[in-house]
Amino acid sequence: MSGKDVVNLVEQQGRLSVLREGEKVLASDLITHMDYEIEDKCLVTDAWVLSEDLFSEYEVSLVVDLGVKRIKLSSCTCDEYEKHSIKNNTYCCKHIMATALKVAKQLGNFKNTNEKPSLSKNIEPIEEKGESLLKDILFEKKQRENLKYEIIVKRNKQGYLGEIKIGIDKLYIVKDIREFIHCYTYGEDLNLGKGFCYNSWKYKMPVRLKEIITFINSLKETEDIGERIFELNKQGLINGKNFVIVQSRLKDFFSILEGDKVSLELEFGKYKDVKIEKENMNLLFGIDEKKNNVVLTYKGSVPKPLNTKGDVYLFSNKLYLLDYKRAIDYKKLLKALDKDKKIYFSKDNLNVVLNYLVPIIRNINSEVEITSKIKKKLIKEDLKVELYFDIDKQKNISLDIKLVYGDYKIGLNETTVNKPILRDMTKEDNLMNYVYSLGFEESYDKLYFTGSDEKVYDFLTQDIITLKEYGEVFYSQSFKNIKLNRNISPKFKIKSKGRNYFEFSYDLDGIDKIEVNDILEAFKNEKKFYKLKDGDLLNLQDKNIYNFLDALDNVTYGNDVNKESLNITAEKAVYLSSIAEEENLNIEGDLQDINKIKEKLKNLNYEEIVSPKNLKADLREYQKLGFKWFKTLSHLGFGGILGDEMGLGKTLQAISFISNEKDKNTLIVAPTSLIYNWEAEFKKFSPNTNILVVNGNKQFRNEVIKNYKNYDVIITSYNLLRIDFDLYKDLNFHNFFIDEAQNIKNPTSNISKLVKEINAESKFALTGTPIENSILELWSIFDFILPGYLYSEKNFMNRFGNNIRKDKNMIVELNKMIKPFILRRLKTEVIKELPPKIEKKLIIDMSEEQKKVYAVYVNEAKAVIEQSIKEEGLAKSKFKILSHLTKLRQLCLDPSLVMEDYKGESAKFEALRELLTQSLQAGHKILVFSQFTSVLSKLKIILNEEKIKYSYLDGTTKAEDRIRLVNEFNEGENAVFLISLKAGGTGLNLTSADVVIHFDPWWNPAVEDQATDRAHRFGQKNVVEVIKLIAKGSVEEKIIELQEEKKEIINLVLNESIQGTEGFKNFSEKDILDIFN
Repeated sequence: MSGKDVVNLVEQQGRLSVLREGEKVLASDLITHMDYEIEDKCLVTDAWVLSEDLFSEYEVSLVVDLGVKRIKLSSCTCDEYEKHSIKNNTYCCKHIMATALKVAKQLGNFKNTNEKPSLSKNIEPIEEKGESLLKDILFEKKQRENLKYEIIVKRNKQGYLGEIKIGIDKLYIVKDIREFIHCYTYGEDLNLGKGFCYNSWKYKMPVRLKEIITFINSLKETEDIGERIFELNKQGLINGKNFVIVQSRLKDFFSILEGDKVSLELEFGKYKDVKIEKENMNLLFGIDEKKNNVVLTYKGSVPKPLNTKGDVYLFSNKLYLLDYKRAIDYKKLLKALDKDKKIYFSKDNLNVVLNYLVPIIRNINSEVEITSKIKKKLIKEDLKVELYFDIDKQKNISLDIKLVYGDYKIGLNETTVNKPILRDMTKEDNLMNYVYSLGFEESYDKLYFTGSDEKVYDFLTQDIITLKEYGEVFYSQSFKNIKLNRNISPKFKIKSKGRNYFEFSYDLDGIDKIEVNDILEAFKNEKKFYKLKDGDLLNLQDKNIYNFLDALDNVTYGNDVNKESLNITAEKAVYLSSIAEEENLNIEGDLQDINKIKEKLKNLNYEEIVSPKNLKADLREYQKLGFKWFKTLSHLGFGGILGDEMGLGKTLQAISFISNEKDKNTLIVAPTSLIYNWEAEFKKFSPNTNILVVNGNKQFRNEVIKNYKNYDVIITSYNLLRIDFDLYKDLNFHNFFIDEAQNIKNPTSNISKLVKEINAESKFALTGTPIENSILELWSIFDFILPGYLYSEKNFMNRFGNNIRKDKNMIVELNKMIKPFILRRLKTEVIKELPPKIEKKLIIDMSEEQKKVYAVYVNEAKAVIEQSIKEEGLAKSKFKILSHLTKLRQLCLDPSLVMEDYKGESAKFEALRELLTQSLQAGHKILVFSQFTSVLSKLKIILNEEKIKYSYLDGTTKAEDRIRLVNEFNEGENAVFLISLKAGGTGLNLTSADVVIHFDPWWNPAVEDQATDRAHRFGQKNVVEVIKLIAKGSVEEKIIELQEEKKEIINLVLNESIQGTEGFKNFSEKDILDIFN
């Protein structure tokens, strides 16, 4: 079966466009790591793929049965796969397709027929676009002309239709709106006449015309969901040169063009250069008494409404766009006018007209001329306000407002028809709007406060003072009696219920538990106060109450606090006891049992623990402590994470514990590349342990797994565990270890779910990086070692995920929770005799020709990216940014990696050649790491030219070959080891090397540190020199500078000095553009 057959199988299980989308992912170099092996006629592939916006990394798995030519298993952690795999469990998304394309190329017999001819000989997929570099530069260098446009809006029997004209010297009608948008989006040509051809690369689109296109695209979305408009005779919302503007969105459309001019063709006439305004129409009214009537007369031409909502009017060759309130007032007024533009009222309603109608007219920026006869009757007094506060029987705050004009007081809903008062409606409205904004609502003749408890406290301490600016304030005695802070004495109770469980209860000064639940919700929502049922306010920021509620929330998170008692695990009881002790909280009950557990965890002095026998190794003190830590946690029924820094012998510490566990079987799951490393370590340090490496064909694996009780230790890979899961799911192990536990950092991945379903009494995780990017990774590992201890995934992220960056208390709390169950030591802390690691950056000046190529590209790339960010936003531009950054990085290394016709020098390769010569002459052995296999391929040529013996390892190297290569390098004559950064970052012990060279910097320094630790680890006898080659004045300097500024909170969570970063995906727009300076 060929690689092409694999791709065809994947294509059949995806969308029609999956091949094209997969090729795009592959060409963009988004696959950060991939392993594959052929086992039992099955192609098993695992990969990590970046999302196009670089915000996420997806775990991909693909198992293809080569015998029957079918997909046996497919999985990806992206949203698309999760959505479609419900109906099709072998569904393949673009990330799976990209993985299939890459593995197919490595298998051979596959050629992508859609690939363009490449100028490069031996390059990464992203480099295949290098051939178009100069063409892009020359094309994009041209200055784009500003496009001119005109919008025409026509009215017919069905509604409004829009048309667009564009051009430079002359404007041409756009005859097909859909085609125009397509050409704008994809940079294609659109012929509009003999004298004009539109192309978005040549002509700069005005911002407002872009917004019109966005408006039209929203019409397309409306069509897509089937909401077609009846009046269009089912022709659609976009038809040829016309696009429909429905009446309900007429104001939205014209708002885009505010300040511009449009052409209108209406049933009552044609209008050119109509300016669009958001001001209010300045209309003139007059009011007079005639016989038995009061007459309101409109003076001027009547505005013409363009829609039934009355928020768009044509008046004096201008379009006026009105807000909701004024639109209603205008509509009512204009509708009431008779043919003579008058409105008649009886004389009895003069006071109502003056009190209510005239202020409304004035409020909409229109003038009212009042005759002198009426003016003599008016009462003109300044407004004064009186505010009366009280507490009703239901403990609610009430407010009574009196509006005072001279000797006259007007209540909230009281009419003033008996007096012709000219009321100050602007001030009245401002007052009422402010009162309503505070949380008051009207009920009969009073206002009642309906805001939250937080709002109550803010109102009583702040807002009520502000109200004094509006008028005089009066308080009833019951209002004055409100208590702003009630003191309480909370306590916890705890009772032992046997091994690993305790009964938990609490008392909050006799407050009903149903109300406690409401108090806790207020606390979690960061409210300052809570209003109790008796009307008093509970200060949630009081230290004693705050600490009590915080501990209560932690222990009961996700459970019902209304219950009289809850069963909690021993680890949760230990945490509660520690918090109560630190914060001086009242706790009662069986504390002696908890204190014993705390003492053992603190001192690791469990008396029955003795040093491991029959272990052919002299453990260092910190390793003995690790052994005791394993034993203590296992005895107490807990799991744990051994998170020692790379090179401190996590494997040896685990073996010392496992070999000491007599008659207690153990399962070990590790990456495929490390299973034989585990076997070798057992044979070396514990040869009497009966181990089995589960490998080979399916029949063999079936037989040996059935007899798993015949072995002390079973070792298998994550890949084979996934394939053989049905053979493991009903088995019971005493101990279960997972190595490189970051493999389960994604809780939604298939392997993460399967690992957590294996039955074992004690579960341990080994990893040098408990957190790489997100604290969710830490949760996922804890969900394996202590399920439920850090709550559910949702509750954990609600509590910590969204708050940990901005609330240091969350960091402290999480650290307290995880501390007993993570053992992490740094080499600088525990191995004082370990030779030092000397790190230095070698700044390399690029060759003159290399600088010229780099300078041309970086300037053009910056211009393209700035334009992209401006037009599409940062998130949508990150795919393009990554592509340009990758090219820049390659140009720093050697322009020939991108441009086949480049014949100039590469300063980095020359510097490396010199470094190798000097180091080899001094008797050193050297590791060279690069992210690009194309770089390693070129280095092989250089080493062959210099007749230097070397070893080579990348992602295609098989697991059994890795051990052989390591041994050959450590014991043989090969002096240089070329290693792909991702493939060789873990599981290799290369202590014979004492020089580590990083040819190109990677976004995540933790990845580089893991690679360096292949040499700087337990067993190293020499000083290790780490050299990073950095191209001067290039993107490489910017990467290092920005990464140092972006150090994450990992060290705070783990309470040590690990330097974490989320890399490129957290960069701001400024960070991105700074790279291209």
